Amino acid sequence: SKISQKDSAAIKVCTGMLWKACEDIGRLPESNKIAYRRQMFLGVAASKETCTEFQEYVAEAEKKLGIGSGLGNESDEDEDDFDDDDYDEDDDEFGKGEAYKQSELPTVQTCVKLMEFSVNMMKQTVAVLTEEAEKEEFGSSKSGQEWVAQCFAIFSGLQSLVVDLGSNLFPPLENGVLRQAYGDLLDRLRELCRAFKERDEPRTSENMTSMEDLAGALANLSWN
Repeated sequence: SKISQKDSAAIKVCTGMLWKACEDIGRLPESNKIAYRRQMFLGVAASKETCTEFQEYVAEAEKKLGIGSGLGNESDEDEDDFDDDDYDEDDDEFGKGEAYKQSELPTVQTCVKLMEFSVNMMKQTVAVLTEEAEKEEFGSSKSGQEWVAQCFAIFSGLQSLVVDLGSNLFPPLENGVLRQAYGDLLDRLRELCRAFKERDEPRTSENMTSMEDLAGALANLSWN
């Protein structure tokens, strides 16, 4: 049967819509890199904010007591990559209250050191996962995306654990609760290191090598 002029015009419109849809599909990313990168950046920023808050509290206590630990140097690296608002001491009642006692400082310093380490490992995780996801054969493969998803799932728990540890650093300190929060964060970091170790590939990447260095340093961290 012949196609009427009206039907012919409709077919042309539908054909154009079909080609437009095909072009849009072609622009879809082959991985969920953009989505998880956004979430990871937010996680790093929130964890860094918590860490910075308690670095300031420790520095304040050290100043009053006339001592120093050097805390705060590690997480200051690449600060511009994770810009966030400066912490305002006046917004928190703790800033107006009594600083840490000298007997409490060693425990707080131990916890803040792990928080600093966590922020650095989270930053490095973003770099490694971004690099691995961009590898043409691995990043778009099923096994590659499953590995990235596994690492991201572990990473996602780090932010809440850093915040939980920080929330327990407000006086009065409860050593039992703090030790449990410290252990939970340490275990999650170890789990992340194991996931990266499972990536069976020669360690030629600078980012992956840096992650292995952090994994080695993690072995030296403990509650005592």
